[in-house]
Order: sequence, then C-alpha cells, then structure tokens
Amino acid sequence: MDAPLYRPAQAYEQPHLVPSAFGVDMVAVADLLRSPAIRAMLNEEIPGFDARTSAPVLQPHLTNFTLRDLSGYGMISADVLPRIDARLRDIPESERPSL
Repeated sequence: MDAPLYRPAQAYEQPHLVPSAFGVDMVAVADLLRSPAIRAMLNEEIPGFDARTSAPVLQPHLTNFTLRDLSGYGMISADVLPRIDARLRDIPESERPSL
C-alpha cells in the first residue's frame, strides 16, 4: 500500500487560543471550586454547596459535571442558574481559574 502524497504547506500559521464561554453550562464544577472567590459565591447562592459536592461518591465526577448537570440530578435548583451564570460572566478573565 502506498502512502498518500500531501502537498507542502504554503505558510505556517501560529495557533491561537479562542476565548471560551465561562458559565454554568461550560465549566466543570471542579474547575470552579479551585477559585476561593467562586467557591464563596457558590456557597452564597446555593447554601450547603460545599457539603453537597464533598460526597465521596460525587468527587470523581466533578471534573465532568457542570452546574447545569448538577441541577439535572436535583442537587441544585435550576432557578439559581441564571443568577450564578451572570455572576460568573462578570468575573474578569484574569481572575478566572485557568482551564
């Protein structure tokens, strides 16, 4: 079998990061909890949030679940998500946890 022939690249284009959305639908809970300020805000908006997310059975999933996912399982009310989303989007990019 012959390998395919590819034309040489015309010019190299430096890759660049594309800004991503930062909100309840896009960021994993574990990433949000790395920021003390965001953790405090979540505990303010969702009383007992630390206790709810510290269950050992839930810990491995926090890197995959967003706040919207947790609301789907009834862990938090969907009513607070728009307010949390607005507060998360107001956080300057320099103060957001690195993803």
